[in-house]
Amino acid sequence: MGYKENSISLNLKFMGDIVEDLELADAVSLLEQLVSIFLRETPKKLDAVREAIAQEDAKGLRASAHSLKSSSAMLGADTVSELSWKLESMGQSGELARAREVLGSLEKECELVYQQLCTLRTEQFSVLLR
Repeated sequence: MGYKENSISLNLKFMGDIVEDLELADAVSLLEQLVSIFLRETPKKLDAVREAIAQEDAKGLRASAHSLKSSSAMLGADTVSELSWKLESMGQSGELARAREVLGSLEKECELVYQQLCTLRTEQFSVLLR
């Protein structure tokens, strides 16, 4: 399966809790929708974060990082959410000195989450629904 506790970027327990009380078909459908939206929208949100950092736009960084933080938290992408929170806080304070460094970490983590979500979707979320 490849989902080692210490190397996964997704909080599978969190995702499993989302579907715990749903019928199997409903759970798979809900997860498919949430994952599809995340996979479609995350690159756009990352682009907005990149653009805000490039333009040194603190307000834009705060808003775009907040959006990414929320959507990643909803799927249990805890590290993406945490890194987004750091960028959101930088935007809030106007202190953007480390923003590029945090962005690099965020991009790497988003790639891991993206790959893991694609794998989960391919496996039709069976790892969560056991």
